[in-house]
Amino acid sequence: MTSRSSFAGLSTRAVHAGDPEPSVGAPVTTPIFQSSTFHGDPDGQGEVLYSRYGNGPNNVAVEARIAALEGGDDCVAVGSGMAAVACALLACVQAGDHVLAADALYGGTRGLLDRELSRLGVETTYADFLAPGWEAGFRPNTRVVLAETVSNPLLRVPDLDALAEAAHAHGALLVVDSTFATPVNARPLERGADLVVHSATKYLGGHSDLTAGTVVGG
Repeated sequence: MTSRSSFAGLSTRAVHAGDPEPSVGAPVTTPIFQSSTFHGDPDGQGEVLYSRYGNGPNNVAVEARIAALEGGDDCVAVGSGMAAVACALLACVQAGDHVLAADALYGGTRGLLDRELSRLGVETTYADFLAPGWEAGFRPNTRVVLAETVSNPLLRVPDLDALAEAAHAHGALLVVDSTFATPVNARPLERGADLVVHSATKYLGGHSDLTAGTVVGG
């Protein structure tokens, strides 16, 4: 993220965050780089080398922009929304851990929890985060509270402040899928979330012409 966008309003960050610093002869906007591989420094310490590493110029620009919109410290862009959900969860849990998840979740996310993570030894309990007493779902090994705002497809809006407070009191992280809201309508990091994921395929992309996902951390 550039210094000129760090203090700007949301609409300005949406246009300029991640752009190159102004200088004579530099592009006003980030060009589209059609290269998978880049020349490295002789000492091998160059920032950009190979696009799969996620540090290509376009990756860096997109990640800086999404992080700026969410008010986060950093962002990782991946190939789909489900890849983003998987990256966020796999970074937080391991065999023997427990996830406390909203009972109203995107079907793909529920399939990931019920089939793939369970196969890896991670157990999931579902709770209605809008109902009193949902905190009874916590266990000593709960590592993640997983919620969506606004939920897909039932459009439920949980109290993120309460979720964050309860999660942190139990030593867990709050992961929020904010795909339906976008940073225009909700910025979960400001409500105490630890990680925010998006299926950029949907409203962040906006034109049904890409498949992508992002994970933003505070």
